[in-house]
Amino acid sequence: MTAMLQALVVDDDKSSQRALAALVAELGFAPQTAGSLREARGRLLAEPPDVVLLDLGMPLMDGFEVASRMRADRLLEDTMLVALTGWGQPEHRRATAEAGFDRHLVKPVGLGDLRALLTLEL
Repeated sequence: MTAMLQALVVDDDKSSQRALAALVAELGFAPQTAGSLREARGRLLAEPPDVVLLDLGMPLMDGFEVASRMRADRLLEDTMLVALTGWGQPEHRRATAEAGFDRHLVKPVGLGDLRALLTLEL
């Protein structure tokens, strides 16, 4: 029996966090959630997930800084990092790619978009 893939949803908006975690679970992942970057860091270091879905607009430290720190940590080098944002213009996608994100999803994220991303990548 293979282990379920692990996903960490990081969003300070609790309703968005719960909705995305439910979609992730529907796709067969074992979701964890974090509402702050401090909480996310603890989860990342305790058990690195297969994928992190990270809201860019977090208080105290934005998703770009988190991506940079994650990419500098060898423990997390194989973790897929997905930006979650309300912006989807080419310059926004370019900025997330330059920051170390593997993919860019525009909120609200639908099941089809998430399925396409995760089933093709993992």
